[in-house]
Amino acid sequence: MNELQTTCDARVKDLIVSAVEIASQCGCAMSIDEVALLLPQGLGLENIREIILGSPLISVFFGAEKELVVQKGYEHLFSERAYRNDVSKRYLETAKIFVQELIRRSFHVKLIGVCGSVAYGSATASDDVDIFLVTKRHRLWFSFSKALLLARVFNIKALIKGGKADFCLSYVQDEEHFEEGIKNHRTPLFAREFLSIRVLAGINYYTTLLNRTKWMWQMFPRLHAAKLSERVGDKTSLSGEKTSRIRICDALDLFIYVIVRNYLMLKAFSRNLRYRKQRRMNDIFEVIITKGSCLYNSEKYRELEKRYKLSQLLGDESTCLNWSRKKN
Repeated sequence: MNELQTTCDARVKDLIVSAVEIASQCGCAMSIDEVALLLPQGLGLENIREIILGSPLISVFFGAEKELVVQKGYEHLFSERAYRNDVSKRYLETAKIFVQELIRRSFHVKLIGVCGSVAYGSATASDDVDIFLVTKRHRLWFSFSKALLLARVFNIKALIKGGKADFCLSYVQDEEHFEEGIKNHRTPLFAREFLSIRVLAGINYYTTLLNRTKWMWQMFPRLHAAKLSERVGDKTSLSGEKTSRIRICDALDLFIYVIVRNYLMLKAFSRNLRYRKQRRMNDIFEVIITKGSCLYNSEKYRELEKRYKLSQLLGDESTCLNWSRKKN
């Protein structure tokens, strides 16, 4: 075997192992099909399966329906997969009701869905439901303030019934800022998160964005294609607003921004202080707030972003495809 072939083999194996490690550290036991979605198109399922079964860094569970894989030391995720899927489905159903109530009260939503652990199917009972929200231009703080109040109502109702419904509006932007970000923030983790959103309203807008993002397709061609193919009709209608109210709404949105921004900054400071006292350093987060954006970036997220960048570097070159052709 020549030097180039050896390099290709090592690059492909590292890419697969890295994908499994990242998923395991995020609490997810993946099937081989799910691993394949994160890899270049030229890698066949049999090639992937062969590498996984031969890797000393990966554990495999041979189930009745699918083979599940995790990083060595995370074998407990095999038995937790069904539980985590059930929790995620339950939280997703609660999120659907939340979204229906929100869009009844707001005419400004362009896209809303669930991201994070619930979207990946790896949620536990202690997790929040992460909401991904994009609004119309200059209408962010209208929808955001209503979403915050509605989230509090849902939480109180759930507590009264002895349950839990904690919504975290961790990624909120208006369409102008989001479209600018999706064009310029070309990182593997951003692409992975966007391609994993469980869209609950605004599927047509989401599909339009998918068709514009060739760079995401280049990073995750299989996952991008799968997301386009699963597109279904959006049963939730998003209303418009009357033109006569536009100027009044522009001024009111700015006024709400000033008030809510101070509240969010104070809340973030208080929560980070609690995390420091509890020595939960990975949960400490930075909140970035502008007129058209409110984003939460935790230490854990930044570390994950580094891991994804390293993983993407392993698969950038065409040697992965050359490897697959030679093997076949």
